[in-house]
Amino acid sequence: MSALNKLAFLFILLTLTSCSGSKQVGKVAPQNPDQMTTDNPEALKELSHFPQAKKGYERFVIVPDLKSSEDSKSVKIEIIPGKIIMADCNRYALMGKLNEAVVEGWGYAYYEYISDGQMISTKMACPDYPLEERFIAGESRMLDYPKDIPIVVFVPQGFTVRYCIWNADETKQAVSR
Repeated sequence: MSALNKLAFLFILLTLTSCSGSKQVGKVAPQNPDQMTTDNPEALKELSHFPQAKKGYERFVIVPDLKSSEDSKSVKIEIIPGKIIMADCNRYALMGKLNEAVVEGWGYAYYEYISDGQMISTKMACPDYPLEERFIAGESRMLDYPKDIPIVVFVPQGFTVRYCIWNADETKQAVSR
């Protein structure tokens, strides 16, 4: 494994472990806006400006929650594309790249995850470990929490998107030693 792949693997593992301490972990809304329920109808109106999924991709939408965005300066959202697989005891990471694009004329950002599904993993022996269904994360991205526009993420078919909401309720003073 090349040094770059090892570095990417370590970054993804750090991302996976860091999300476990977040305030809120969410599920992504269905891609059909008619099925979406939200307390933020203004964000759904803006969804019409975003492109539809191209062939071989699915569009996932995260609609901002007004309660979480009251003090949006202290709130961040991490988008995590990934895939659910049957996995053993090894650690896995999905290879791919999360690209940002802009809706022309509106300036809204949206994201496209490019991956062929290849994964890297540790190679531990797992003789008595049953296979279990697990979410394997790809490259994630931390964003400012939007108030009035949805976050749109395109992923290859068969992939999914999760997200974490990070909230800095208070700041603490570091100790100098």
